[in-house]
Amino acid sequence: MTLFEVALELNIALALWLCLGVSQADRSTPGRATFGALCLSAMVWCTGELVEQRGLVDEWLGDRIKYLGVLTLPPLWAAFAAHVARLDVSRRAPWFALVLLLPQLLLFGLLFAGGWSSLYLTSIHGADDRYGPLWWVSLGYSYLLVAGGSAAMIASALRERRPGTWRRQVAVGFASLVPMAGNALYVATDLRSPYPPAPILFSIALIALRQTLFSGGLLQTLPVSHAELVTQLPVPLLLTDRRGAVVQLNPAAERRLGIPEAHALGRSLDAVLAEFAEPLAWDTTPVRCGSREIGQIVLLDPPAKHRRS
Repeated sequence: MTLFEVALELNIALALWLCLGVSQADRSTPGRATFGALCLSAMVWCTGELVEQRGLVDEWLGDRIKYLGVLTLPPLWAAFAAHVARLDVSRRAPWFALVLLLPQLLLFGLLFAGGWSSLYLTSIHGADDRYGPLWWVSLGYSYLLVAGGSAAMIASALRERRPGTWRRQVAVGFASLVPMAGNALYVATDLRSPYPPAPILFSIALIALRQTLFSGGLLQTLPVSHAELVTQLPVPLLLTDRRGAVVQLNPAAERRLGIPEAHALGRSLDAVLAEFAEPLAWDTTPVRCGSREIGQIVLLDPPAKHRRS
């Protein structure tokens, strides 16, 4: 067993854990689902590399497992970066990631098209694979998506300069270019090394993304998601994000305010509470992750000594 194989195993476990942790956190965070898909794509890429390195499958099948991750990862990264940069397309067309994925999925399907697969890749057992013209087209498209996503993230951070986050966002934007640089260097050497650096480097970038753009600890997960816990609480409760916008309203709060959750999501707390005609007592408790305040818990009808109105 080589160190490269051990690193691939660790990356697979890490990607799965990050996907699980983010799925349970910050439902309002832009791009949460896309980040989960990004983690799964990295996991598939590493799995293909691992089973091929260990000879668990033949080279033909190993290449196809690997390229499922290789081809889907750049479009998912570009879509996630668009969410982080708060581009209009990410709000108005949340399905736009599928548009970016479509050319790559068509190329992946070509790998199973018999003789036509040579236009993209010919797997040769015990020798270097042959790369067809569409492989180079796909590589250029992938580089364009990765570089474009990073540029959008960096430009958004520099333009908006949100307090406490913009420097980290710029750093992550540049850090996400490192896997592409590693892959470009690997390609420049005619792909001769048996240990491609890109899947390892991208897993490091995933850690930076998780730590910088999502609340909670790196390996923090819950046996039950916080959303389910809040839903089951019998007391009326709202959750806001760091900007004061409502991100969750449990059924008890819906009944107390007489409004559906969909009517409150994304609006400021003051605007939601102002619609309630009767006097309403409430109390807020900040939610912190380390030294950062990431939101607030708003309890309606609290005990008398904690009441605000």
